[in-house]
Parts: sequence; structure tokens; C-alpha cells
Amino acid sequence: MCTDVITQADSKKYKDWKIPFTEKSFIVQYDGTVKAGIKDLTKTQVSQKGETIIVRLPEVEITGIEIDNDSFEKLDESNNIFNPITVEDLNKAQKNLKEEMYQRALEKGILDMAKSNAEEVLKGMLSGANGDYDIKFEWQ
Repeated sequence: MCTDVITQADSKKYKDWKIPFTEKSFIVQYDGTVKAGIKDLTKTQVSQKGETIIVRLPEVEITGIEIDNDSFEKLDESNNIFNPITVEDLNKAQKNLKEEMYQRALEKGILDMAKSNAEEVLKGMLSGANGDYDIKFEWQ
């Protein structure tokens, strides 16, 4: 779960020149969630070597990015009669938000956390069912 504030600004342009008095901008705050895990557990392979159970798992990946639309709050808006804020601007901002959330989650180690969590959950399930076996995880 994350909460963030973003600023989006734009002006009308002619070639590479910004046209004066056509700037529009808005600042929004939102809550969002990035989820990570194993998408396809059917690709899991389990084998046994002596007293060791080897579990081969597909790599974890980001499985979803959600923005809570009810939390989307406009903090400031600078609209312009020559360049009004449109639905497309808001959609573009939301797409940019999801990309930022994706990158921030990767930087904070979400995939490593998902791996550790998957190993912990599976180890707990397998330990109870299989007694004194060592459990080894391999990621494909």
C-alpha cells in the first residue's frame, strides 16, 4: 500500500515553443496497492533427494497494481480556457502513476519480499506434512 502526491503540468506548444498563458496543471493525492507473487503455480515442480524435498518455483513477478479511485483527491488545479484539463489528462496521469508505483515497488524490493513470503508459506505447509525433511527452494 502506498500513498503519494503527484503534479502534472502541460502547455500548448507551437513547434518547440510553449505558448504563453496556456499552462494547465493539477496536483492529486491517491492510495494504491502493488501486489507480487507467483502467477502460475502449475509450473511448480517438486522432487525428493534423500532427506531433502526440492521445490522448483517459477519466478515471482508483480501481479497487480491498483489505484483506489475513492482515495483519488485533487489538491490543486490550474485550469485554462485555451487548454482545459481533460479526461485524457487524468487517464494519462493515472497511467503514469501506475508506472511510478511499479518502479518504486521494485526499488523497495517487493520481488525479494514476495519470494521470502512464498518460501515461508510453502515451508510451513510442507514441514507439517513431511516430518523431518529439509526443504530446498530453487527459483526458475
